[in-house]
Amino acid sequence: MIFNPWVKYKTKKSQKENRALRKSVGYKEANNFGIIFNNDEQSKIEAADKLISLLKMDGKNIKTIAFERKNSIKHLPYDTFTINNFSFWGNLIGKPINDFTNAKYDFLICLDEQPNLLIRNILANSKAKCRIGRYDEINQPTFEMLLQNSNAKDQDWVDSMYQYLRVIY
Repeated sequence: MIFNPWVKYKTKKSQKENRALRKSVGYKEANNFGIIFNNDEQSKIEAADKLISLLKMDGKNIKTIAFERKNSIKHLPYDTFTINNFSFWGNLIGKPINDFTNAKYDFLICLDEQPNLLIRNILANSKAKCRIGRYDEINQPTFEMLLQNSNAKDQDWVDSMYQYLRVIY
């Protein structure tokens, strides 16, 4: 597919050229959180819902977006995007995806173990102060904070990531 090389190129270019200020604030001072994930498993939806409820209990503003492989509507309580939100040249198309990418998050959290190319592109273009993901050597250029969890369950990773977030001063 011709589309993939363009998105790979645009993602690498964005990772190099994105000059957003990447200076984390402490958890107590942080107000804006973003959550992004690939909606391919029910466990990820449950993990996102759990993380949203934990952050809302602390009075945080959360914006969530999920990647849908198919255009089927699953009535998720947050925005979704598909491959149709990317132009042939790899540019973002559509208000929800552009609003999510351009928002200034204190922390942007990716729930995927290995984000797909489209999610990596959004992360690379993000203006977030700190992007958080799961530890993997492939993920190093994309995130400022990588967390490893020996237990691969999404719910357990959310719990440990939330605990780490709360101790950031």
